[in-house]
Amino acid sequence: MSDQGAYDRNQRAAEREHDLVIDRGTRLTEASTRDTQEAIKLDLLINSGAAVAILAFISTLASRSGITLANLKSVTNSPYWFTEGSVFAGLTAGFAYLSNSKYASFSLSIRYGNILI
Repeated sequence: MSDQGAYDRNQRAAEREHDLVIDRGTRLTEASTRDTQEAIKLDLLINSGAAVAILAFISTLASRSGITLANLKSVTNSPYWFTEGSVFAGLTAGFAYLSNSKYASFSLSIRYGNILI
């Protein structure tokens, strides 16, 4: 009887440890996903804001009388890069959504034994 009792205690301890590891992994995955989403949002905000600021700067320069189009040529290329950064931030957000969706689907298929992919 004592062997069965020790076995049961060890099994319950192993199950508790397993649950703790699973919970820790779940919380770390959620935190990394949340942090990644926030970083993508920040990247989108910075690039979009910079593009708008550069456009406002160019329009201010263009309204001045002493500035020619040749003088603005070096400045007019920069909104392209900020706009490209915004587009890539949007694409990254889309790919992050797809990868998180597939990861969640895979995780559910392992947990419940059915394939949802």
